[in-house]
Amino acid sequence: MKKDIVITESRKRVFEAILEYFKKALTSGNLKPGDRLLPERDLAAQFQVSRASLREALRALEMLGVLSVIPGNGASIVQPDPHSLSKVFGLAMSLRPTISENILEVRKIIECGAVRVACKRASPAELAYIKSTLSRMQKVSNQDDSGIGASQADFEFHKGVINATHNDFLIFLYEILEILLKRSHAERWKDALRFVPDAAEAVTKAHEGIYEAIVEGNEEKAEELMRNHFLVLDSRKPSS
Repeated sequence: MKKDIVITESRKRVFEAILEYFKKALTSGNLKPGDRLLPERDLAAQFQVSRASLREALRALEMLGVLSVIPGNGASIVQPDPHSLSKVFGLAMSLRPTISENILEVRKIIECGAVRVACKRASPAELAYIKSTLSRMQKVSNQDDSGIGASQADFEFHKGVINATHNDFLIFLYEILEILLKRSHAERWKDALRFVPDAAEAVTKAHEGIYEAIVEGNEEKAEELMRNHFLVLDSRKPSS
């Protein structure tokens, strides 16, 4: 770890300044997974901050899965854990009132592009996994108004498509959004199974079409079916 960076309280809050330093150091490559940080006393002296302020920042980084802090053994940089990031990000975004609408828009943007890539890169094992989620969706009936099983299978279908892109950043992003994505699936299924006739059959059929297009390697067809499948439930709702 470089020793020529000094953070002073005159620029901004100490906590924010320390986090900003680590963000820049990780982005620039000055810090990378496996690197050990200086002892707490030396690190506080380098930043010219109190050890209490330093500990606060280090705890936040540990919660985000960026640091591993072992008492008596110091701290080191680790690969970010998507599940830890998902919990923090999900909690923060849950406070926004329009999150359900926003996450659906994000899904459309991401998944319509991802399915095209999956058409080119999906392995036999990944195709088999995607197909396995369809059988679970088929077992759901409209009498199951909770939609728990269906929404889980639905989520795993789409995650399977994302994994089939073999794009590490896209997969990582989807994992970070996992809590919000699962909620989006659950809310739509619960609503659909209660108010949309034959919702399970309609949605399963739409997913089957997407799967077949991926098997065929037909990018245009797969994207069109993916885009249209988001409208299936809305188009079948009885008018009020």
